[in-house]
Amino acid sequence: MADPNIITLKLSDEASTTNTSAQSRFGSLNPAELAAQDPENEIEAKNTEEASEHTTNVHNVMRATEQISISEIGQERAATEIIVIYLLDRVAVFRDLEGLRARGWNNLDADKAFEQQRQRADAANGSAATRLYQMMERNGRQLDVATSGFHIPRVGTAEEPLNIVDFCMAPGGFLKTALNVNAGARAVAFTLPVEDGGHKILLPLSDNIQVKCLDITMPATDMGVTNILKEHEDASKFLPRMFPADSRPFDPLLSATGKSSLALGLEHLKQGGTMIVLLHKVEAWRTVRLLHQFSKFSTVQLFKPTKAHATRSSFYMVATSIYPLRAEAVKAVEDWKETWRLATFGTEHEYREATSKDDATVHAILEDFGDNLVDWGKKIWKTQSDALAQKSWTK
Repeated sequence: MADPNIITLKLSDEASTTNTSAQSRFGSLNPAELAAQDPENEIEAKNTEEASEHTTNVHNVMRATEQISISEIGQERAATEIIVIYLLDRVAVFRDLEGLRARGWNNLDADKAFEQQRQRADAANGSAATRLYQMMERNGRQLDVATSGFHIPRVGTAEEPLNIVDFCMAPGGFLKTALNVNAGARAVAFTLPVEDGGHKILLPLSDNIQVKCLDITMPATDMGVTNILKEHEDASKFLPRMFPADSRPFDPLLSATGKSSLALGLEHLKQGGTMIVLLHKVEAWRTVRLLHQFSKFSTVQLFKPTKAHATRSSFYMVATSIYPLRAEAVKAVEDWKETWRLATFGTEHEYREATSKDDATVHAILEDFGDNLVDWGKKIWKTQSDALAQKSWTK
């Protein structure tokens, strides 16, 4: 395997999701849909009418959040509700966005528009696949202009080529931008096989690009699991070790597909490396928690394209100058691995018990990180709000 230097992560593929509910469209839930949703679906659980009662002053807001029990209504939903109420009191542009989201919740025209967009993404072949490839290339260029995220400082000698790792490569437009910016760089690119639902690779391949067609969400040995029962329903799908233990060949990493990619990427990242991660909903608990983690061992910028998927909640986290050996980074890797192991091999009770310890954590994070969250989120929320305001179904 090539000695990788850039890393790309993608935490969820909004373009190919089959969930066409208002939550997937706007990043919020219709209160009537709240009880029916799985708390692991990056939920922003919020009742607009109830939340609006708490936007008059800080005292009322904090009193309201203290009354929310994560154990009572689900840790993901309750934690997100606490964050939403916190932001409604402090950020005018977030209040505007929530109003636009609410107006689109029950609009059939919005349903049709997003269903058509989903169908185009799911059937991305021919001209549609080319448009997706070009869109990702544009997103990459815009991201680099805004954040210099693809301009990777060299850690080794000037003669040593940069090594890029992309954990969600196809169709390849994002990786093309990274390679164009870093002349002479090499890349290891992972992508889901087309027969398993992955996109066709449109990036012209060369000797400096090594492609691995596999499901990167199914590592085993790399995640600390060496014994898998033959009876496990996915026993044949788990991957052997992909990266040498204790090696740190990565410098930049592009997009991620979940906890496994985050853990593998950060665990094998060079000192001072970069991670570019596609996320959804700045205000969602799992996103806030991730941003808070990265703030402890890197320099973080957020970027949202103003054209592609502007009405959606997706955005990019660009984390640079990462210190992967800092205690907080090592702890993050351990947490992500344990969450993956429980979700993959544990019982539902074990998983929920391990992930239900967030009741006090969300308040502590808002106390420590709330100002950063507001500052970082404003531009993302403004971009989505401006885009939604132009749609007929939010009028």
